[in-house]
Amino acid sequence: MLKVIFKNRIIDFRPAFFVAIYVTLGILCSRYMEKSVTAVYLFGGAALLLAAVDGIKNKNAPVLLLYVLSFTAGLILFNLQTSTQPLTSSETQVTGRVTDVTHYDTRSYYILDSWDFADKDQLVSPSKKIRFATEDRTLIPGDIITFSAQIVLPDEKRNIGGFDERMYLLGKGIDYKAKGTVDSVTVLTHKESLGTVFWRTREYLKQTIENIFPKRSAGIAKGLILGDKSDILEADYEVFKRGGTASILAVSGLHFGILSLFIFWILSLVGVARKPANVVTAVFMLLYAGIVGFSVSATRALVMGLAVVFANLLGKQKDYLSFLSLAFVISLIISPATLFSAGFMLSFGAVFALLVLSPIFSKPFNRIPSRITGLFTAPVAATIGTAPFIINFFYYFSVVGIAANIVVIPIGSAAVVLTFIAALLGSFAGVPVAWLSDKLIWLMQTITEKLTALPFATVDMAALPTAFIVLWFVAIFAVSGYCLFKPWIKRVIACLLVLGMAAMVVLPPMLKEEAMRIYFADVGQGDAILITTPEGENYLVDTGEGYMADELIRVLKSQGIHLDGLFLTHADSDHIGGAKTLLDEGLVDHLYLAYAGRNTFDFDSEVWTTYLELGEVLALSQTVYTAVLSPKGDADDDNDNEISLCLLITYQDYHVLLTGDINLTVEKEIMDDIGDLDVLKVTHHGTKYGSSPEFLAAVKAETAVISCGENYYGHPAPQTLYNLGEGCDIIYRTDRHGGILVTFGEAIDTATVLDP
Repeated sequence: MLKVIFKNRIIDFRPAFFVAIYVTLGILCSRYMEKSVTAVYLFGGAALLLAAVDGIKNKNAPVLLLYVLSFTAGLILFNLQTSTQPLTSSETQVTGRVTDVTHYDTRSYYILDSWDFADKDQLVSPSKKIRFATEDRTLIPGDIITFSAQIVLPDEKRNIGGFDERMYLLGKGIDYKAKGTVDSVTVLTHKESLGTVFWRTREYLKQTIENIFPKRSAGIAKGLILGDKSDILEADYEVFKRGGTASILAVSGLHFGILSLFIFWILSLVGVARKPANVVTAVFMLLYAGIVGFSVSATRALVMGLAVVFANLLGKQKDYLSFLSLAFVISLIISPATLFSAGFMLSFGAVFALLVLSPIFSKPFNRIPSRITGLFTAPVAATIGTAPFIINFFYYFSVVGIAANIVVIPIGSAAVVLTFIAALLGSFAGVPVAWLSDKLIWLMQTITEKLTALPFATVDMAALPTAFIVLWFVAIFAVSGYCLFKPWIKRVIACLLVLGMAAMVVLPPMLKEEAMRIYFADVGQGDAILITTPEGENYLVDTGEGYMADELIRVLKSQGIHLDGLFLTHADSDHIGGAKTLLDEGLVDHLYLAYAGRNTFDFDSEVWTTYLELGEVLALSQTVYTAVLSPKGDADDDNDNEISLCLLITYQDYHVLLTGDINLTVEKEIMDDIGDLDVLKVTHHGTKYGSSPEFLAAVKAETAVISCGENYYGHPAPQTLYNLGEGCDIIYRTDRHGGILVTFGEAIDTATVLDP
């Protein structure tokens, strides 16, 4: 088998394709350099293996040098982009030029370049971009502004499955955030540039669309030709996502292809020769990419489109895989962190699968014109190319996605052209065309809504391992016509890869140690504690503030978790703020509240509710129990903190105390009934009104966990930290460690998302 593999080429020589692979491996090595030695060995070893195979086959030193340089470039470029250091710890005066703006209901986000700030009477001018949020909606690109704020780095991923704000913003070329009170912004002057011209054109088209389309469809129309989804109703956008058709609302190769063909067709109709028509089409693509803001998908489509135009002008054969690889490399050179963004993965994954799988799917229908078969084969291929990324970013798979795309894409394509024409014609002449486009948008929405309303239209899924996704795309390539192995070798490789992927999904749960796991989620200044029993039941204690609900949902869905029960300790917003969102999402089967605090909750729930009081014991599973230590059923509910549910979790010989926000008085009442603890959840985020020396001496906790974030209360208090240092062996804090996972197996093992 190995002799056969080494004897034959894997793929025809395509420098751009291999450069793309080596740049990617270099970026991955750089990303995991400080986090995982295993990952570095894996990606670095893959690069060496590929180089060795190519060296054995070709004995071509310049090509090998190109691959080494590509790998090194990926390594260095990503390191340079992510090596940004904090600039100042105090508020300072920032001055810079606005380059982009995004408006939301409550605030606007502005991006600055060419900015500087005052540091010890000196001006510092970083060569990076900064983003800030303000309620001021009057600023426009080109404005030179000044404001007072603290300059900070975006947050890293702080939870298992959580949002990585820093990598998300780096993918957009943004390195810093302005934090603080930035509502007082002064416009110093205004400076026009090509970027402001593009922005003004985009705003003109948006305004025209708003004038000639009904309000609901105007948001979708802007998404169709401008990729602007900010005004699409959340419910409407969720339908498109669930139906697997949201790509129609992000400017991509589909849009560039449709509009470029339309422009080329118009030019041909008026008698323009092919070469001049190609040149004009190329100019149109450049202008269109600028107007939509050079998004990831637009940049990819632009590079591929220009490559096709140049091939036409030069009379050269078109190699779309090389064009895609070139776009891939250019995108990563511009911003290496883009590799980890959803837009990048979905865009390139869809087109890669489209290129390599469409010919296979079309083969049985070779007597039917490709333009017809493409309507069916393209959605199937694109769905296969995006499926693992959709699962990992949205935690579901759209079963109806293929059918929805087969029907919706042709309708949406026509709507793209009509919307584009209507926007160009303006607020008067464009009205009749907009009416037609609106009807197509309505039809597109209706079909998608009907399909997503079907039973089992979507299947919720946990995030897939990175290695699974790698094997997925290797398998796609292995069965394609680009792979030069003999058919029987392809089938063997594909079967082995499928078995490997199946093993990655099936074996880990089977091999997982029988243990109880408690995860203290980082939800800022609040509590959210996930208990997973050895038998697989899941219970959440508190939810943090409402604005952290999306982060908490990501934590749950990334692991495929549905809650068997939700305990709400008391009615403070930093403990129950996200509860309504979790209940509305249908993630909770059973709700547990303190009987004493039953009248303090201001939301209604149709979920089965149990009221708890002192002395009750619940079986969370066959091996995990929780005892209610407080409050009494007749406790006074004037003080929410005093009537916090206090739960003692027991598994085998392990004991964990979850205290809610109880105070010194309640601590004194319960401390003689607890015994020795393995883990103590420190009360009320480390307040000075809890964790007394007497209480800590009574419970003898080995490990203390403080759930806290940025706050104005001084939590955790210095006195509390001192008491914990004297009374506990180890102290963890979510504000420093991020999410904290404690596993109770043969021994206690603790892992944190962030290194302290």
